[in-house]
Amino acid sequence: MNTVWKENALQVIQDIFRNQFFDDSLAITEHTTPADIEEWDSLAHVNLLASIENAFNIRFTADDMANIDSIAVLLATMVERGAC
Repeated sequence: MNTVWKENALQVIQDIFRNQFFDDSLAITEHTTPADIEEWDSLAHVNLLASIENAFNIRFTADDMANIDSIAVLLATMVERGAC
């Protein structure tokens, strides 16, 4: 995974998270998990992934959605789905 792409993707993902949770101070890293963000429940998870699909013009499978349990896994899955 290209470092520049990853940094840009993290910024877009962070913006999506900030919009979803109405929190402009939210900082997202590769190590961020649902346990780190109280509001990141199953409904938020689906909404976040739908927004990421739209932003990157990709589609996640149901298995992808179930297996994405951190931003690191999200980024790797995005690469698998052709986001970079």
